[in-house]
Amino acid sequence: MKNKICEVLQSSLIRIVTFDDLPLILEWRNSDRVRLVMNNKNIITWDEHVQWFSQLLQDETKEVFITEYNHQLFGVVSFINKSFSQGTCEWGFYVGVPQVDVPLGKALAILALDYIFEDFHLVRAEVLQTNSKSSLFHLDLGFKKLYEKGNCIYYQLTKHEWIKTRENLLR
Repeated sequence: MKNKICEVLQSSLIRIVTFDDLPLILEWRNSDRVRLVMNNKNIITWDEHVQWFSQLLQDETKEVFITEYNHQLFGVVSFINKSFSQGTCEWGFYVGVPQVDVPLGKALAILALDYIFEDFHLVRAEVLQTNSKSSLFHLDLGFKKLYEKGNCIYYQLTKHEWIKTRENLLR
């Protein structure tokens, strides 16, 4: 599996979302597989989606990326509440395509965390308690559980812990 992650990383990239990506992202976001593990489980309209994107372009505390593997788009990662003065942010992500024999989720995470830890030293995450798969994934990436509140579990990952975990993921 670890050699497969390295292969996927060599053929993958992460880039800023553009307007041309919006139809595919909306399709992914409204799919049951993605939508039902989000805080907002409502179907998003095209107009709401475009409004979200327009607001995103004007908000320096948010960035959204799309990931590619072998020139095929496969996932979305967002960083919000970015504080350059504190070196912290929150992240969220999803793989838009059904998982195959390729570790796309881990590739997405490695690309995204490598990117954000160039400028930040702490990443936080919020996971629904009912999303045990995401909770286990965050722990596998080195995130530490902070607390539970309401229907969410809160995690954080430091740059120092990420460096150690990344090495183990690729060995």
